[in-house]
Amino acid sequence: MDAPASYIFMPSSLNQVNFLEPACGQSMRILGGAAMAGALLAAACRPAPAAGPVKWITGYYSAQNGVQQRPTLISSAETIAWLPQIVDGGARADTKLVSVTGAVNSPGVYEVPLGTTLGAILDKAGGVTGTLKGIHVGGPTGGVLAASKRDTKLGFEELRAAGTHMGSAQIRAIASDTCVVAYAAKLFAYLAKETCGICVPCRVGTARVQGILEGVQSQLGRDTDTAWLAELGDHMEKFSLCGFGITAPSILKTTMSEFAADYRAHIQDRKCPTGTCAPIRARRYETMAQP
Repeated sequence: MDAPASYIFMPSSLNQVNFLEPACGQSMRILGGAAMAGALLAAACRPAPAAGPVKWITGYYSAQNGVQQRPTLISSAETIAWLPQIVDGGARADTKLVSVTGAVNSPGVYEVPLGTTLGAILDKAGGVTGTLKGIHVGGPTGGVLAASKRDTKLGFEELRAAGTHMGSAQIRAIASDTCVVAYAAKLFAYLAKETCGICVPCRVGTARVQGILEGVQSQLGRDTDTAWLAELGDHMEKFSLCGFGITAPSILKTTMSEFAADYRAHIQDRKCPTGTCAPIRARRYETMAQP
């Protein structure tokens, strides 16, 4: 790599970060994981996610032709840590640091080879406490897989085929006493708060999904709500500008397909399947146009 300088953009947490934009001198707020925004920031341009390559700088992706028309690496600390081994010895990045949380005996960060099954990773963290209901993979926007998919391998293609993604490599064990509807509603409440708000599909979509899920959790759901959620998820995936809004619908797709019984219990039987949900909305979330 003969780039004259290295540009590394890493937030202090998974939340949004505030920084001073050198181009206009005003405080901006973006999602720290947006590589295109990081490339624009390094070039003293307005840092914002955008559809397609970073055309304001080069017309190409930053790894090919980035800041100052040179290859630019914008990635995580984990990726940067691999560089000395790759440059010196041609090592392959064939392991992954995973954060294992939830209903396990020894939560923590573990380094595992790519291709390790999700079940083996949970066992490495001391095993599951109680009965496993699901596995949340990929961080806040990742999909929730049924316990029967514990043999799914930790790999980019394997996880994508299962309905989720690698994301931040978080693996969370979900216990049997967890209501998946409430779990999904809590995730979207977080996403609605943390979206940068630059694009409408993500800014409005996360808030609408949160409202619908909270209505279902509060025994205010209708049979048409699942179709409405699916439509919103498709719209977010197709039209959001960065990976935040594009990947968030995996929560809906996996929970509605693999934990349909939880949704049916709330919508049709008007009760929580685990008896753990309390109403959090007094009336339904409504808009002018619904399925």
